[in-house]
Amino acid sequence: MNHSSTSKTEINKNLLLNYLQDRDVPCPTCAYNLRDLQTNHCPECGHSLEVTIRVNDGSMTRWVWAFASSCLSVPLGVIYSVIAVIQLLQMSGNQFSNDWRLMIFTGVFFVGTLIAIFLLIKRSSFFRSSVYTQNIIMRLIVGYNFTAMAAFIIFVFAMTG
Repeated sequence: MNHSSTSKTEINKNLLLNYLQDRDVPCPTCAYNLRDLQTNHCPECGHSLEVTIRVNDGSMTRWVWAFASSCLSVPLGVIYSVIAVIQLLQMSGNQFSNDWRLMIFTGVFFVGTLIAIFLLIKRSSFFRSSVYTQNIIMRLIVGYNFTAMAAFIIFVFAMTG
């Protein structure tokens, strides 16, 4: 390591420690409070930390769209499950095995719920990915969830009509 990169590393470390000296800032990986940090690593998870200046590239907006659309699957899944249970209670035993809608919609909304949980847990990985990757992930998730919601609405209208 040459002298100029060492000095840049030391400057970065000093900036970080000075910044965190009197501020409550969570670790971007584990959310541990970094106030009065003594090294440039999180004491909780060991993540290496540095001071950076970033441009707001819209990654939070993309994450919120993906997460919010996935969260919509949860109440729709509950509503569908209630409708399905009511229908199942009205059916005889041999009709249950033929009701494929229960399996499909339960699976669709279960996957939407898993996506919401995954996005919540892995949000820092989402933010670290490229804008291109974020756009693809967001569009796939939003598309999946809105398609599932449209299918649910069609199913409800078909049941009532």
